[in-house]
Parts: sequence; structure tokens; C-alpha cells
Amino acid sequence: MGPETEPEVIRWHRPRNSQGSERVKMLFDLLPEQEIAIVHDGIDFLNNIRESGVHTLLISVETADDYSLDLTGKAANAVGNLAPVLILSGTSLSAKAKSAFFTAGADDVIDLETGSECLKARITMAMRLGKTRHELSVLLENFDEQVTERVIDIKERDENFRQFADNINEVFWMSTPYGNEIIYVSPAYEKIWGRSCQNLYDQPKTYFEAIHPEDRERIRSKIGAMLYGSFNEEYRIIRPDGEVRWIRARAFPVKDQFGKLSRIVGIADDISKRKQAEEELAKERKRVSSFLDIAESLIVGINRDMTVSIVNRKTCEVLEYSEQEMTDINWFETFIPGEEREVVTQVFQRLINGEIEPMKHFNNRIVSKSGHIIMIRWNNTYLRDSNGAIYATLSSGEIIESTGPADQTSQAG
Repeated sequence: MGPETEPEVIRWHRPRNSQGSERVKMLFDLLPEQEIAIVHDGIDFLNNIRESGVHTLLISVETADDYSLDLTGKAANAVGNLAPVLILSGTSLSAKAKSAFFTAGADDVIDLETGSECLKARITMAMRLGKTRHELSVLLENFDEQVTERVIDIKERDENFRQFADNINEVFWMSTPYGNEIIYVSPAYEKIWGRSCQNLYDQPKTYFEAIHPEDRERIRSKIGAMLYGSFNEEYRIIRPDGEVRWIRARAFPVKDQFGKLSRIVGIADDISKRKQAEEELAKERKRVSSFLDIAESLIVGINRDMTVSIVNRKTCEVLEYSEQEMTDINWFETFIPGEEREVVTQVFQRLINGEIEPMKHFNNRIVSKSGHIIMIRWNNTYLRDSNGAIYATLSSGEIIESTGPADQTSQAG
């Protein structure tokens, strides 16, 4: 059976403890024409990959841990160049983490929080590239008989891709490895940048002229990251009419069937509205913090990933940390005594996952920077999304008892 008649099959490794059932529905809605097989066990995921007709491998991760990197490497080795391996992350991975996945063999690392159109475009583009690689391998084996037919087919697929790229809001572009030539840029470039595509084709270096002077050198210094798949930057551009817009740009390398770097593929979108919303949110958060700082109770907000989202002045004073030190820090690893950490963490995770009923009141001990142990009685509120799922907690606490510094065993956990 030729590749043009094979069904599109996506094998998705999604561990049972992976969060976000809404993400499953999102991917099925975005890719209704593809067959998506969800596999929870890593061994089952790797079995018979070559024989099963899989065109794309998806791997859900939360962090770049050893298990995820090992699974990525084994999957890439199993399919070779015949199918793309995509990493789907529910959290924003660091550049170092993304680089680790690319080194392991991933073709792309995609943030599931990105816009649905962009997410679909990234997956679709990877599927097209993967299928093209597969077709080229077939051509090499049957060159004399199939070359003419396949060249025509590739041209048709390229035209289909161009039609798709021409009708979305994000900017797709392809260039030679070092940016000396722009191979393709989608029409959205003219809408966002306010400059013509033809001008960019004629003078690729003018790309930097549009970047805000305060961001230009930073972006120029990161260009080399495109060669390793770790370019993910936000910066400002200045349109010819003087309007300033915020851009988020991602880029990754594409290799040919011989493993040689052949081009750089990227996507850029206008995030000006998001930036404006973030600024307004920061102002609102500052206003809310000023009210919280008046309270004599400890007030703490904790995200579902166990990091601190908000604290008031009283909490900082008791725990002997600044607000900047506490924001985004793991609450349970930092402020729960070692001998109690596992139990308290498990209770929080079960609450967040909806496995037990939310508790309005909860008593537990916390530890300050200098090692003082403080017993707190918490009054809890649970923040829910539009689907009713808990995504954070907000608690006010009263000090019941405070003792001297904890011993070293308690601190070490």
C-alpha cells in the first residue's frame, strides 16, 4: 500500500496522571480527520511503531525528567526519519528543557496553552514534514518507477500548505539555515509588520530593522538558537506608521533525510493584546496586594503546580522571605517541614484533582527561613475554571502556635 492511501495515524503517549482532560478534547476537535490512539504505558507506546503505520508520535510532558527524555529518544530511534516526534507540554518549558528534548530527538516542542489555530498549524506542519520524509524514503527505494508521480504529489502538497498558511493569522516563514534567503513568508506578515512580503524576500536583513531598538541586540544575539530549536522570544516591532506591537516568535531547524540542516522554520504571532492584558493584570494585582497587606492574617495563593501565586506582607514577615522570593516558589518543598511534606502534598494534589472534597478549614505546620515552626489554621477558598475544575487555592491563616527552630532532620525531609 502506497503512503498516499495509508490512514493518518497519531499515537499519543499520555500518562494516566497527566492533567487536563480538556486538552484531550481540544486535540480531537483540532484534528477530526486523523486517527488518534492514546497510549498510557510507555512500553506499549513503543511497541511495533514501525509496523503500525504511525505517522506522528505525540508525547505529553510536564517537565524534562529522565523518563520523558528517555521515552523521546527511544521513540525517535524507533521511527527514524519516518515519523515526527512532537512534545506536548502543559506548562511553559524552559529553553534548557526544550533543548534537551530536541537533543533527545524531538522534532518540535509545543506549548498546549498556545492558541488553537497555532497549535493545529504546528502539528499539521510537522505531520506534513514527517509524511514528506516518509515519501522521500519510498522514492529512494523505488526511484525509477515513482519519481515523476511523487514530485507532482509533493508540489500539490506544497500548494495545499501554502493555501493553509495564507489563510491564518500567524506568520509562517522558512529560511535557509543562516537566514541569508527567505524561502517563504505567509501574507500575515504584511498585516502584522505593515511591510510587504516581497521586500523581505528581496532584503532578508530588513527583518531586524523593524525590531524595536531596545530589543534588537537581544534578539540578534539569540539567532544562533534557531539552529538548535531553542529560539522562543518575545520582542517589540515598530511598524512604518509608528505603531508598536509585541511579537512572540518561535523557530526550529529542519533536517533533510540525510540528517543535514536544510532550513529554519518559524512561526510568529501578534501578542500585543495579551501584553496589554498582562500590564493591566499587574496593575490590578498590585492594587489587590495593597489591600491584602492591610490584613493581619496570613494570605497565600497556590497554583495547581504547587507554586505560590500571591502572598501578603504578613505572610512574608512570618516566613522571613520577601514577596519576590516567595512568588513562583514551590510552597510545599519550601515551607512544609520535611516529615510532613509528603502527606500535605498528597492532600493538596487530591484536592486539586477532585479526588476528595475541598476542605474549608485545615491545620498544618509551616517553617520559616530561620527554622521556626508555626502551626497555622487555614481558611480555604478554591478557584475554579469554566469547567468547574480547581486551578488554584486562596487561603487565609491564623497562627495557633509558634516554636523554636526545627532540627536538621525536619528541615532536610
